[in-house]
Amino acid sequence: PEPDLDAHRALLVRLMRTALRSYRATLRYLDRQRPDRVYVFNGRFAGMRAVLRACQARQVDCHIHERGCDNWHYDLFVNHLPHDLREMDAAIQQHWSRAVDTVERDTQAAQWFEDRRRGVEKNWHSFTGNQIAGSLPGNWRDDRHNIALFCSSEHEFNAIGPSWKMDLYAGQNDGIRRLAQDLKTANPQAHLYVRLHPGLAGGDNSYINEARSLTADNMTVIPPEEPLDTYSIMQACDTVVSFGSSVGIEAVYWGKPSVLLGPCQYRYLGGTYQPATHAEAVELLARPLPAQERTGALIFGYWLQTRGIRYQYFEPTSLFGGKFKGRVVHPPIEKARGFKRLRKNLSRLGRDALKLLRRRAA
Repeated sequence: PEPDLDAHRALLVRLMRTALRSYRATLRYLDRQRPDRVYVFNGRFAGMRAVLRACQARQVDCHIHERGCDNWHYDLFVNHLPHDLREMDAAIQQHWSRAVDTVERDTQAAQWFEDRRRGVEKNWHSFTGNQIAGSLPGNWRDDRHNIALFCSSEHEFNAIGPSWKMDLYAGQNDGIRRLAQDLKTANPQAHLYVRLHPGLAGGDNSYINEARSLTADNMTVIPPEEPLDTYSIMQACDTVVSFGSSVGIEAVYWGKPSVLLGPCQYRYLGGTYQPATHAEAVELLARPLPAQERTGALIFGYWLQTRGIRYQYFEPTSLFGGKFKGRVVHPPIEKARGFKRLRKNLSRLGRDALKLLRRRAA
């Protein structure tokens, strides 16, 4: 999807200024201090990406830190983004091959999928915890060829780079629209259930608004807020299709045929059908498919279940807070909220004071 640059001009200007200032400031710091390495968070955001690029320009190792497998672990990515598909594939494969106890490795891998299905919160919010177990769409019919399409939050990866650009479609909504249209002819008995990502609940942007408005006789769109059970839909359908949602690889683990239509971190692990053209995608979805071998799913699950380095001095108490050497560390987001409240209250006091002065002057 292409954003309206004119409508968001002010925001874009601020982002570019932030990135440029961050880049120049980092270059100056590197030239003056000459550190051996730099640590920065995530690397996806404008200001943080600029730090990575400055380090690359000066050939200084940049260690990007991110969440690990749970709140007790962090992870490091040296000189590349955590979203670099080729680098991450190599790291995931290496993590799997380095495991000494293969029985324990497989057990840990399976545990990630089991916990995920139960809505266990590990290193981020669970988006399925409030869903109604066993629930299916009201128009579900077992005598149809049911295809469950699970959307991902593609806005998170649009700015990563060319490797995250879809090959088959302009975006998810384009793909959904074309699949629904051509499946009518390819298999009149097919019905496409589109599960919009629960994390998009309450979202108000062109992508989610367009997705909500998609309609076709052979398609049912499930809004993000709808508490239907993701895993019941996955289990009941004939074929799972995704653009990179984790449900795509989870389906492989649970023995369902899974068709992958977009870039993602499990893209090169195997286990999913990956059509090269839209016509091939329609052909795959129109007919029953056998489930593929699930080793790729286990490789991915093992990485997600065990990756990272355990904290030595930090004790987490929540997703965003904890104690460092026994001292409470307040989450930055809470500090920001407190600052916003303070600013709002000061603004209100200022307005009230101005009104009072005007009354006295009158």
